[in-house]
Amino acid sequence: MNLGRFLTEVSTVQTGQTTLEDWRRQLQRAHVQHLVFSCDQQNCGFSLQEENSLLRKPRRAPRSIAVASVAFKDGIASETYTAMVIQGRNGKGEGYDDKGVVVRQSSDRPTSCNLHYHLSVKQRYGVGERFWATIVMDSCVSPKDRAKAFAINTACLSKIGGCGTIETMIPQVLGHP
Repeated sequence: MNLGRFLTEVSTVQTGQTTLEDWRRQLQRAHVQHLVFSCDQQNCGFSLQEENSLLRKPRRAPRSIAVASVAFKDGIASETYTAMVIQGRNGKGEGYDDKGVVVRQSSDRPTSCNLHYHLSVKQRYGVGERFWATIVMDSCVSPKDRAKAFAINTACLSKIGGCGTIETMIPQVLGHP
């Protein structure tokens, strides 16, 4: 899957170090397609969005969307961002973001570098089902932790029924493959 290839490449980006030209060549070698590239003076970025429209339209799975992006400032990677959101329906049939995962790495260098990501998980009404996970990391994160954090389960977009929990959306981090 194209998104899976892109996420693998995103996990190799070292914010504050990877150059725009090196990244561009890396994407070409990986044969990632359908990327959106935008650039205005100092700020450039690559992004990719995929949705499970083939399963959603016949109501085989709730609407699920994944987006991933890499931002560059002055030709150097400044941020990586990935999100996957699964939509739910309220009693009126209206959609809302029911479950999700966000992964973000910035080039900010804190006073003390952290080799590990920080995971924050929210539960509905403070107890019960975990419905939202946020993973943040700085530019010092280890390649192993960066790869683990960006290992979002892209099968959520092609699986009948979709993914029902955040544990299945990001199993490498939450420990439920």
